[in-house]
Amino acid sequence: MAGSEATFGLLAPALRRRDPALAATIAARFDAVNARLATLKEGKAFPSYDEVGTTERRRLSQLVDALAEPMSHVAVKLTA
Repeated sequence: MAGSEATFGLLAPALRRRDPALAATIAARFDAVNARLATLKEGKAFPSYDEVGTTERRRLSQLVDALAEPMSHVAVKLTA
């Protein structure tokens, strides 16, 4: 997540100029993933994968999938 978010941070200014709605959607979806992850954090660490229940893993997967879809359009928007 951190690498994807850092990359988006670098590309966001250009994306906001070309497609502000897409940039806003991606930012909101990063916020949703980060908010959900924050509920799992214990101190400075996150639990291991096997410590997270099936329902929570499914929810995280859905949030990441929802983020991946608009992220897949960034390259096209910036090279068009």
